[in-house]
Amino acid sequence: MSKDNQTKAAPAPRTGPNPPYRIINWPDYNQALCRRGQLSLWLPTNLGQFCYQDSPGPRTGGYGSSQRAIEFCLTLRQAYHLPYRQTQGFVEDLFEWLGLELSVPSYSQMQRRGRELSVSLHPSEGPEAGPVDVVIDSTGLKVSGQGEWKVRQHGKGKTRQWLKRTLVSRPRGLEILAQRLTHHDSDDARSGLEVMARPGQPVRSCAADGAYDKEKFRACLSAATRQLLPPQENAVAWAGKPVLAQRGEAIAGIATTDRATWKRAVGHQVRSQGEVNMLRYKTLLGERIRGRELVNQASEVALNCKLLNRFAQLGLPQSRLIRP
Repeated sequence: MSKDNQTKAAPAPRTGPNPPYRIINWPDYNQALCRRGQLSLWLPTNLGQFCYQDSPGPRTGGYGSSQRAIEFCLTLRQAYHLPYRQTQGFVEDLFEWLGLELSVPSYSQMQRRGRELSVSLHPSEGPEAGPVDVVIDSTGLKVSGQGEWKVRQHGKGKTRQWLKRTLVSRPRGLEILAQRLTHHDSDDARSGLEVMARPGQPVRSCAADGAYDKEKFRACLSAATRQLLPPQENAVAWAGKPVLAQRGEAIAGIATTDRATWKRAVGHQVRSQGEVNMLRYKTLLGERIRGRELVNQASEVALNCKLLNRFAQLGLPQSRLIRP
């Protein structure tokens, strides 16, 4: 039989722990991906009005660049992965192209004043939207040290440093409500305790992994919040502590069935959306922090989270399981 007449057998459907999925909103998602690169996405409508401070600066006595102008320049820097000097040249050329006779902050001014930025993440819904479901997770971001090739070939060096980034996100929509950057060896529960005070909205449910199964973290959640926190393997119920009441119920539920069944019953699988946001951050914006000082690093991470929120608002993929 010739090769032309041979019929190829259909590939067998993939099975196992990672079944195949298909994106069902590809046309809309494709347009959202294209819009992520548009310069107009980051241009405010009143660009020529907010570039200067409302009052003279305390040192110069002149009307210098406003904080919003600094944030605008640093947002372009993070969105297009530019160094400080190239950011200054980029904005200068942009203003000339738009016909705006505005002074551009120097690269040193961007770096210096970036320390005092207060970045709003701009979620699509405000506090008036009511209680929200959140997931919380943390991961490491590289500050210095050799790349993965050198580590694989010769082992890690002494100069490798990491910082821990903690995110509070919506499981639906993947918008980041709050974030915090801490030292790499800080306790997850303590970092979560500090970041959970930032969303500014009542929390209906909170999902996290076993690292957040601490009394101090559970105590920061209201009694009405549904705690989707799996107890640790050797957890023991404590009587007489109201903040640990839901923990005791979880321990009893796991003892009655098993840990996997309990997670499915309470809907703990939404915690994976926090890991999805971690993957989105590192894939789209990289896992390395470029700033040298902690205050600049914190501003850099906050701007990146703001970018991720903007990307999520443009559109995310919707998928369905391909069944054999």
